[in-house]
Amino acid sequence: MLTASYNSQPIQAADAPANGAFRCLVCGDPVTLKRGVVRIAHFAHVAGHACEFTSGETEEHRRAKLGIFQGLLADPRASNVQLEHYLETCRPDVYFEREGTRVAIEVQRSDITIEMVQKRTKRYSDMGMAVLWVFVTRRQNLHAWQKYIQVANYGRCYFWLTGQIVVPTHYDGYDHVFEALPAPICGGFSVNARPKPWTGKLPRTATPVMIPPSIWWKDIQRGTFWPTKSNPGNCLTEVTRATWRWQMYNLREDQRVSFDQWLSSAHTQLT
Repeated sequence: MLTASYNSQPIQAADAPANGAFRCLVCGDPVTLKRGVVRIAHFAHVAGHACEFTSGETEEHRRAKLGIFQGLLADPRASNVQLEHYLETCRPDVYFEREGTRVAIEVQRSDITIEMVQKRTKRYSDMGMAVLWVFVTRRQNLHAWQKYIQVANYGRCYFWLTGQIVVPTHYDGYDHVFEALPAPICGGFSVNARPKPWTGKLPRTATPVMIPPSIWWKDIQRGTFWPTKSNPGNCLTEVTRATWRWQMYNLREDQRVSFDQWLSSAHTQLT
């Protein structure tokens, strides 16, 4: 976690004194400040401690949360930006408001159940907040809970890119992945509410899932997604910058190449 209680007030790990007494904002138990050269400063429970809101957090997860938080802080359209804002029955990773709309952002990397997604989404919707689920790790195939979110959020899921920028993505269930243009969470999204229960199906399955009344934060781009995974036999003209962006994301920084370098390599392989 990136925030804790210090002298009965929330404090971020980056601003915390080295020898302070800190407590978890959720369960109230003592936590330890972890600060190093490589890892982002954060707080941690003792090993084996169970806390609903802090278990399974990784360095990648923390970087995404902090990046989104800092990106929203720099956006004049976003107000009341909070990191790990505790709201009695829930604690979004990042919270902000825009023109009276309250938005809760759930940054998710580890595997969870569809029931947990439904439970958290309902909590926010009951409080009149729109929810945005942001995935950290890109995959060629989605987990069941990610498929559920895509179905519930009008066919789109979102992968963190940098700052408050996410990439709207669609999986069709047949090894085809499609991307829209990267979008800022504050300026590139709006509220989409489901006022009534709705039944959908997970991609590539006949499994029906019930989507309860809920409020979602959805990007405002119109039109179809860009293809980002070529089918066998596709020609070079169907290779887009989105394909390059997808492939580079999954490589270490020192392994990435420019779009022109990648395109030249793709051309060589196809000729």
